[in-house]
Amino acid sequence: MSSPNGISETLRRCDLFGGLTDEELGDVSRSFRRESLARHASLPPGRALTTFTVIVSGRMEVMRYHPETDRRLTIAFLEPFDAFDIVTLMDGQMHDVITRAAEPIESLVAPLPAVRRWIDRMPALEHALLHSVAAQMRGLESLAADIALFDTPTRLSNLILQYAEPSSPSADGRPQYVLSGMSHEMIARMIGTVRAVVNRCLQELKADHVVQLRRHEIRIDDLEAVMKRADRFCERLGSPTPPGP
Repeated sequence: MSSPNGISETLRRCDLFGGLTDEELGDVSRSFRRESLARHASLPPGRALTTFTVIVSGRMEVMRYHPETDRRLTIAFLEPFDAFDIVTLMDGQMHDVITRAAEPIESLVAPLPAVRRWIDRMPALEHALLHSVAAQMRGLESLAADIALFDTPTRLSNLILQYAEPSSPSADGRPQYVLSGMSHEMIARMIGTVRAVVNRCLQELKADHVVQLRRHEIRIDDLEAVMKRADRFCERLGSPTPPGP
């Protein structure tokens, strides 16, 4: 069973709902509606107490905010087919976070009480939620470890490896990668520092001919050099063990 507006097919691509039967998916899809969010817009505070959101396109930052210092720390970076907010869905409590659309977002939203009813009668959804919670815990564990244990150049290199995407090969046939759509201020929020420090680290990489810097784009010229600066490797970009000195 599929919904006439294609919502079932869209939800099928989301890990949370991908394991549902066609009948369950058709039932679930009838409670969702489409919604758009402009670039740099935020969801209203407390929105997750009533509504569950699945991102269809675009990316969203989820941040903690300190009003006295105006500092922000990105604790999650949601991409297409990720959901917001699983924490509030699970415990029913206000989640002390703010959101920001890194680019225009198209999403599907459903009433939170409906999602809780589905969990009670759809074991596949409950199982997927547990996996999602575990993934979030691991992500926060990695963030805490990065901030506590590694210096800013290492954290920056980790982020580049995590989010860089393949680009066209270089003139000599070497694989090329680019990190796009992230300002230096946004990168700073994601690695727990300030923009001035990120700027300095990137200029050092540029001076060493490791990267090229363009507006909201970091083009990697020397992937191995970035890997040597990183604590861990993104397996889709390189070897799971670091190269020798």
